[in-house]
Amino acid sequence: MQKEVYNPEAERAVLGCMIMRPQLIKQTRSLLKCPNDTPFFVANHQKIYDAILYLDECKIQLDRITLLEYLDIDNPDTLLSEIISSVPTTANHEHYCQIVANHEMQRRLINETKLITAELERGADNLTSVKHKLQTLSEAAKHTASFTLDDIGEYWNAPPLTWTFADVLPRNIAAVISSPGGLGKSLIAMGLGLSLATGLTLFPSFRPVDAPAHVLYLSGEDPIEVTRIRLNAYERRYFPSGDYRDAVLKRFHNKSEGTGALIDIQRQGNISPSAYYNHLYAYCEEIKPRLIIVDTLRRALGAANENDNAVVGYTMELITKLARVSNGTALVLSHVSKMGGQSKQVSADDARGASALKDEARTHFIARKLDTGSGLRLTLVKANYSAHNLIGRTWFFGFDGACLVEQGTQDITYAEPKLLLPDIIQFMRGNSSLQHTLPSLTRKPQCNLLLRKLVSKGHDWVTPTHLKDVIGSALESGRLKIEWQNVGGHRKEVVVISDTPVPVANPAPKPYTPNLPELQDDPYYEDEPFDEFEEEDILNA
Repeated sequence: MQKEVYNPEAERAVLGCMIMRPQLIKQTRSLLKCPNDTPFFVANHQKIYDAILYLDECKIQLDRITLLEYLDIDNPDTLLSEIISSVPTTANHEHYCQIVANHEMQRRLINETKLITAELERGADNLTSVKHKLQTLSEAAKHTASFTLDDIGEYWNAPPLTWTFADVLPRNIAAVISSPGGLGKSLIAMGLGLSLATGLTLFPSFRPVDAPAHVLYLSGEDPIEVTRIRLNAYERRYFPSGDYRDAVLKRFHNKSEGTGALIDIQRQGNISPSAYYNHLYAYCEEIKPRLIIVDTLRRALGAANENDNAVVGYTMELITKLARVSNGTALVLSHVSKMGGQSKQVSADDARGASALKDEARTHFIARKLDTGSGLRLTLVKANYSAHNLIGRTWFFGFDGACLVEQGTQDITYAEPKLLLPDIIQFMRGNSSLQHTLPSLTRKPQCNLLLRKLVSKGHDWVTPTHLKDVIGSALESGRLKIEWQNVGGHRKEVVVISDTPVPVANPAPKPYTPNLPELQDDPYYEDEPFDEFEEEDILNA
């Protein structure tokens, strides 16, 4: 007796996915398209499928109660419980559908082949009918998978993009930060995660949207002890009162060291989601983390070759699915190649491994060590969906123990003047014997002294052009003002500090940036007279 061709587990999984996620109904119908809409072998499974399609056509919300109302089978409640509990993860929905569709095609081909064989046995008079059926059979075998188009819908009423961090990191995408090992990319990711978990804007240029929200940190390289030290450093720097500890404990979800590979590779070369990934997908589906940090890509690949485009591309697709099921952003941390870490021009090609990494990433940052001093610079090299043309923008970060502090950006039109102004005012107060005219603050030799001071504070990206623009903004806001003073018998326009508060032209939306304690001052320039410095160009030093 011939064994029937079907997979009851796959049939139950397809039905379970539709019940758990009704938005998959239309896609399922497309993937299982066949004559008479009868892709299921088990009769009760087919009845449940028909009931689900009926509810969808009638625009009745699918749930357990509405489905039971339209089912005419024995013990429907028990069967539905078995179906729902049999779904490992909805992430493999398309794979389950493919199994069911393939088996349906096999059964149909077997039946058609039997009919053709029977007609051939009846004699030559049936050859015309046989040829027609063979042609039909050949056409049917070609179309084992259906191709469908997405419904464009009312595109004129399409909602705008949603953001995890305003204008920089959109939702439902995979983003990448690539850097040399040990530079601080994990600290950047942790700072972004804590911004979302607490609702505070830790880095002024990265403002969390709709925070607080859940964060999932897959720290594959560092033990939990290191994670605790870093969390402690961020708390001492940004929320030392301890008021946000409950928020961190509730929303910052961490998995250290024992993170598993996201993929399995069989000997035949077939790639599939690992059991670990399926559990991870189910967890993301449950808690909906706004930010999923994968630290690092190499750990996510396990023993797979990170230079294999098929492997890396498939893994990035899986990571993107995590972002979409969470309605958040997946942030993948990766390393740069040896040549990429030494090149002067920053580009996405610096990332180590297969080119599929930069191709699949919708947003890509490259982190590099500062040319002078301690800290790092983060450059945006790819941004498919950003609200503004941010590609090429660089942000600068300094270290405060085991955490990072944003210190400015290379694009002065985007930078907040307050990032530089406090240090400029401190310099003016500490050198009150000097005549601070606008030319002296923006040109040599006094400009060099000011630049040296700012470099000692971590702003080694500053140029005289930046100083001119920042001081100009401070004069317009009233924080600095110009007075006429007699200097050596001559009247000069001198820049002085005003007691007028700086007006906030564009206040940051809530969640707000907290008042941060000052970084420990560098005593390098304390109480040193101006004439002890050589008049050299700090930019070419």
